[in-house]
Amino acid sequence: MKKLIPLLCLSLALLLCACNPLSLLVNTELTETHTIPNYGLTVRTPSDWKPIEDTEFDLYLGTDSESVYFGVFAYFDSELEGVAHADLFAEKNSMMMEDSTDTKVTRAEKKETLTDRTITTIVCEGEEEDLEYACYFAMIEFDGVTVWLYASTGTAFIDYYLDAFDEIVKTMTLTAAN
Repeated sequence: MKKLIPLLCLSLALLLCACNPLSLLVNTELTETHTIPNYGLTVRTPSDWKPIEDTEFDLYLGTDSESVYFGVFAYFDSELEGVAHADLFAEKNSMMMEDSTDTKVTRAEKKETLTDRTITTIVCEGEEEDLEYACYFAMIEFDGVTVWLYASTGTAFIDYYLDAFDEIVKTMTLTAAN
């Protein structure tokens, strides 16, 4: 019987991997640090998220496998010229989903207040050119700096990334801006 225990454990592990093969493709450990110096922001992400240059985002990352895209816009509150945070959040989210068909909210808007920030998130799904995808949107309101971000992945991957996306917005840090 003792000889069967390792074999049973191995069989169970293989069965679990077979049931969730996508989980083997998703890296969610936050080991890389990216900065947006003009705003004094530091963002931690998984190591396979690499910078993509020549975009209008303050920070834009993607994976080699194109399974995740991650974009950040940062604003000093004075740059918003009186635009309410809720309006900015809705406008940016709509712009990102404007080419989608069958758009739906799959995780309702959620607001959370931490010691140094207020975080608003929502998850939407849509389809564009026969590609089904999910977008995680977040608005992070620090004292004096507001951050809007999105992360996009295939609908098959979103459940594996949600905890990492939530952790990214909670661990983002703000230091003195340049």
